[in-house]
Amino acid sequence: MYHPNNILKIVSLLVITINTCGCWTKPAAFPSKNKGNSSTQLKTFRGPLGMNPSTLEPTHVCNEPYAKQQIFNQIFEGLVRYNAQNKIQPAIAESWSVDNNNRTYTFYIKENLFFHDNKPVYANDVKWSFERACSPNISSPTASMVFQNIIGAKQVLDGKTKNITGIETPNPKTVIIHLTKPNVFFLDLLTMPVASIVSKKSTLFDSPISKLNQMIGTGPYLMKEYIPGQQIILEPFEKYIEGKPKIKNITWHIAADPIMNMNKFREGNYSWTPVPIKEMSNVKSDPVLQKSYHVAHTALLIHLQFCSKAYKPFENPLVRKAFCMAINRNTIVDSLLKDSGIELANSFIPPIYQVDSVKNKKHETLELNISKAKKLLKQAGYSSPAMLPRLEVLLPDNSLTGITVAENICLQLKANLGINITTKQQEYTAYLQSRSQNLTALHLHGTYAQYIDPSVYLSEFDHSNSITKSLHLNPQFTELMDKASIETNLSKRIGYYQKAENLLLDTPPALPLYYSNIGYLLKYNVKNYERNMLGATPFTNIEID
Repeated sequence: MYHPNNILKIVSLLVITINTCGCWTKPAAFPSKNKGNSSTQLKTFRGPLGMNPSTLEPTHVCNEPYAKQQIFNQIFEGLVRYNAQNKIQPAIAESWSVDNNNRTYTFYIKENLFFHDNKPVYANDVKWSFERACSPNISSPTASMVFQNIIGAKQVLDGKTKNITGIETPNPKTVIIHLTKPNVFFLDLLTMPVASIVSKKSTLFDSPISKLNQMIGTGPYLMKEYIPGQQIILEPFEKYIEGKPKIKNITWHIAADPIMNMNKFREGNYSWTPVPIKEMSNVKSDPVLQKSYHVAHTALLIHLQFCSKAYKPFENPLVRKAFCMAINRNTIVDSLLKDSGIELANSFIPPIYQVDSVKNKKHETLELNISKAKKLLKQAGYSSPAMLPRLEVLLPDNSLTGITVAENICLQLKANLGINITTKQQEYTAYLQSRSQNLTALHLHGTYAQYIDPSVYLSEFDHSNSITKSLHLNPQFTELMDKASIETNLSKRIGYYQKAENLLLDTPPALPLYYSNIGYLLKYNVKNYERNMLGATPFTNIEID
């Protein structure tokens, strides 16, 4: 059975800070060399990282897009990856073929491919890495999503065996993967960090990576130093299959203050820095910064999610729909977030996936209609707003944009429906705990795709999702998602997804608000910096003049 809830990774709109102690430094096994150039001739790419990475284990990466792009994608590779045009391209696989009605995938591993510990890469490293990712002792949050459709993987995920019978290695450079049923986005799934190929020589099978000298991949960079709260340094890999990168190193400074980061960029201390939504208009009018300013489309959807476990009236779909129809989303996009480059979301599925012939009409749930909203409340048994219990909305304390948007929504609900609603800010780690315990009745939710396929934006609303399962129990929704997962015609697939979306909006578990873009500053002398929908691509070709 296809489980769409697992397809999606949720990224907080806010900066995560993980308090850790100690300092990791690169082991002596990796000497620094620069063929044909002295280290003084090569330049360092510098930028801020708004948080310590919460893990050193690639199979655990799921809700940290910046850490994924700026650290893990530089160190680890899978069989395939996305290029700057959002297309699948080879990573450690030289090529592949698909047979048996999309049930059998054969990958041919590149020759002269090495791990950072100088061990050659063979087909059995791929099988071992996938089996390790599925091990219950690794506890990967995304392994089931990626591997469960491989024959024999479920038995490994359940701890019954360590062998995935559906993965064959007939020779040292060939991997054959057999699926239980067709999946048209299986290659997309294999771009995720959980499908990274790791070294058997340096990594334990039944234990997550916890030390720097275990972070051994095949990527263009390896970890030289990590001082939590201060900096991370990635050093070029001498034997990288596509050639050693042409910069001295990548240095990420752990720095969460966006204004300070932009000042460091202005002063010439950073090669790159993100621009927060609230500062985009200021940057555009700045005679110095505007020349370095770029806006990139991302795979991030921001929506308002309801939790009936925290607020009993939300068990009634009429109440949720009433709340949706009492919110003027245009006010948020056109006034609060003006000039930020964001786009109003009239669908859970971003416009990049829309096919003209099957585009949805705007659903009534997305329209502002205060009188209809009040009627819906009456139909739900609340003839007066006073009959609704007081609603407290918890907000994390570390994102001005998130707080501004959430507080505006609360003001609209109070003004348009007369609901007794208040907001309360929590320290971020406490807020995360509240969300995990389903104590946040309303919260802004960021849907950040881990791979490029429209299914990701509907996936969390399957009945098995822990937060939304009490809000959406419709077997027809799962049936439509199952059909889409095996449909090779994109127009037909989108049609299935849009029918599924209409089912959601009839009894909304969430309200789509806007698609968020990222603004960033890039120094003029940085060449070959590339991005796709998921973020920055590996820095394989970056040069600094």
